[in-house]
Amino acid sequence: MGIFKHFYSPTVSDSESNASIFPCASSEKFDVVEAAEEFANVLTEANIKVSLATIQGFLLLYKRDPIMAQKNVRDWVKVLQGTQGGSSAVAAHVVV
Repeated sequence: MGIFKHFYSPTVSDSESNASIFPCASSEKFDVVEAAEEFANVLTEANIKVSLATIQGFLLLYKRDPIMAQKNVRDWVKVLQGTQGGSSAVAAHVVV
């Protein structure tokens, strides 16, 4: 959860709810803490070994778009699950 929150650290803080808000291009607000928890849950539920560098590589693909990172994490995990027995998982994030 920490790396997701670090990547998408808020630039605006909603003082009423104390939620960390990331301003998005579509003018919708994005709760970084909630998204980070979901991101971590997806990785935990997948029960796969993923290095911090691999996660960072995935997040770099969506450096300015946390919504797309959150939407694509499940597909990325499926790709990683397919590589766990053979080729490098590091290369798998490029496919997504």
